Amino acid sequence: MTIMLLYALGTAAFLAASLMAADQLVRANRRDQMPHRLADASIAAACILLPLGSGLVVFAFTGTPVPLFVLSALTAAVGGAAYARHYRGARLAAKAWEAQREEEERQVRETAARDPLNAAAWAGLARARERRGDLKGAAELFAKVCELEPTRGNLEKMGALREAASLQPPPAETGLFRELRRVLREFARRGDRAA
Repeated sequence: MTIMLLYALGTAAFLAASLMAADQLVRANRRDQMPHRLADASIAAACILLPLGSGLVVFAFTGTPVPLFVLSALTAAVGGAAYARHYRGARLAAKAWEAQREEEERQVRETAARDPLNAAAWAGLARARERRGDLKGAAELFAKVCELEPTRGNLEKMGALREAASLQPPPAETGLFRELRRVLREFARRGDRAA
C-alpha cells in the first residue's frame, strides 16, 4: 500500500512539474512578451525539464522509478514555491502599477480642470481612458484635443480611436445582470397585465 501511495505521489509530482514546464514554454512563446521575461521563462522551463530528464534517464537505465519521483517531487516543490513567489510579486506589481495609473489620471484630470485649453492634458486623459479599455470615452476626449490642436497626428489618432471603438464589442453581460434583466422584464409584464 505504501509503495502504491509513493508511486501515486511521484506520478502527481511528475505531472505537476511537467505542467509547470509547459506553462513556462507557453509564456516564453507569447508575442507580447518582454525580452527579459522571455529569457526568464526559457530558463525556468529548462530548470524544470533538466531534473525531469535526468530522472527519466536514471529510470531508463536502472528500471527504478525512485530517482525520477524524487527529482520530480523536488522540482514540483521548488517550482511551486517559485510560482507562489512570482504570482505574489506580480500581484503586488499590478497593484502598484494600478495605483500609479490612478495617480497619473488624477493629476491629468486636475490639470485639465485648471487649464481647459491644455491639449496635452486632454490627450493624457484620453490615453488613460484608452488604457482602461474605454475606447468610446477616449475618442470623445481626443475630439476635444482635436478642437484645441487640429494637427494631422491628432486627427489620425482620433480616427483610429473611433474606428477601434466602433469595432469593440459591447461589454459581456454576466449571469447576474442577465438574470436581473429577465426578472425586471417579467415584473414589467405583470404590471402591464394588472393595468
